Amino acid sequence: MKKIFKRVSAILLSGMMVAALAGCGSQKEEKAVLRCKQEKQGYSVEMVFDAKGDEATKLTQTSTLDISQLPQEALDAVDGSLKKMEDTYKDIKDVDYSYKKEDNKIVETIVINLSEESIKSLSGKGLLPIESNSDKPVKMISIKQTRESLKNNGWTVEE
Repeated sequence: MKKIFKRVSAILLSGMMVAALAGCGSQKEEKAVLRCKQEKQGYSVEMVFDAKGDEATKLTQTSTLDISQLPQEALDAVDGSLKKMEDTYKDIKDVDYSYKKEDNKIVETIVINLSEESIKSLSGKGLLPIESNSDKPVKMISIKQTRESLKNNGWTVEE
C-alpha cells in the first residue's frame, strides 16, 4: 500500500512540475503593454508596444505632422523625405511602412515585428536607436528598459 501511495505521489508531483514548467515557458502575448507619446510644435509621435513578459514583440509607431501652415517648398521636402523612408523600409523583413495625407496632416505608420533579424537590420541602419551596456548584438527589446529610457528622454508614458 505504501509503495502504491509513493508511486502515485511521485507521478502526481512530476506531473505538476511538468505543468509548472510548461506554464513558465509559454507566456501569452499582451497587446499595448507600453504606450507613449511625444508632441512638439505640430508634430506628434505615439509608440505602442506588444510584449511577451518583458520582451517587446511588436512596435507600432504613428507620427502625425500638421501641414496646414507649411509653405509649398516645405511640403515638397516632407514628401521627398517620406518617399525616401518608404524606399528604406520596403526591403526590411518584418516591417510595414506607410503614410497618407489627410486634410491638413500627414500620418506615417511603421509597424515592426520585433524579431532578432529586424532589430539587427533596423539598428544597423540607424532606424531603431538602441541603448546597450554590452558589446554583444541586441537580440530583444526590454519593455522595462524602454519605458525608463523613454521617460528619461521626455516622453509621456501611460502607466
